Amino acid sequence: MQIYTTGDNIGLNGTAVTLGKFDGLHLGHQELIRRLIQEKKQSGLSPVLFSFDTAKRKGVSSLTTFRERAQLCETFGIEHMVLFPVNEQTMAMSAEDFIREILAGELGARTVVTGPDFRFGKDRKGSVDTLIRYSNRFDYSVITISSCLYKNEKISSSRIKQAMGQGNLKEAENMLGYRYFIIGTVIKGRQLGRTIGIRTLNLAVEKNKLLPLQGVYGTTAVIDGKKYKSITNIGTCPTVTDNGAVTVETHVLDFEEEVYGSEAAVYFDFYIREERKFENLEALQRQICIDIERVREYVPHGAILRFAEEDFEFKMHE
Repeated sequence: MQIYTTGDNIGLNGTAVTLGKFDGLHLGHQELIRRLIQEKKQSGLSPVLFSFDTAKRKGVSSLTTFRERAQLCETFGIEHMVLFPVNEQTMAMSAEDFIREILAGELGARTVVTGPDFRFGKDRKGSVDTLIRYSNRFDYSVITISSCLYKNEKISSSRIKQAMGQGNLKEAENMLGYRYFIIGTVIKGRQLGRTIGIRTLNLAVEKNKLLPLQGVYGTTAVIDGKKYKSITNIGTCPTVTDNGAVTVETHVLDFEEEVYGSEAAVYFDFYIREERKFENLEALQRQICIDIERVREYVPHGAILRFAEEDFEFKMHE
């Protein structure tokens, strides 16, 4: 998959394009992508996902980091991913200029696939009707896909974030179409786990990544293409520190390798308990051993990620 960012000369032609923010790439987004793939099969048009980049907005967390979103796109069959900056200059671009310069010009769109509520251009004046109005002039067709519903309400990134904030992993998974996950780099931590015989991998996670509700989770860790049962703590580790910093620490069952600097993915399977301060390390160790047994007994249901009519996992993890 080719990725384009700020300043890149795109210069595509003969494409099927979908447009949006695509935070989370949830089931609603996947319906748009599924239609792009159909256009490729039927007309040979190259699938393009055009994502408006709002990641630099202060105080706004994302369900997926750029790396995670790109990996999902590649798994779904997207051939070109465009990350379009949202700034004063681009926000001043009129809807007509965006269609002429970007959609028809840089992207070479022959089909545009979008949801009914899509807005674009200066003051968000562009809509699906605008796309249709200019379609003959710029030689593209417009396909509008109905909003995807869950429990009779539109699936949205904000609904998923709310579910995550409440620790409701299953609700989030039902709207995402995959288990919530974190991709991070393994770094050195306090190494206190070694002293109680329970080593952990400390993951460096991008600052804008939305973390699940603080607590202890049963997880699946993927390291160097292999899957392992694991237990993950999201929180401040109050038994061993009082600095208040939130960390992501994963104990991987039956795993003793040194993987500092490597990339690992952690998929959240189920919530175990809230994080709490224990009276000493021995009490913490006893509780972690109980948590580990729950993870060993847990039998995951379904694939990590579902798309179309097949179950499969990230290509990077095959």
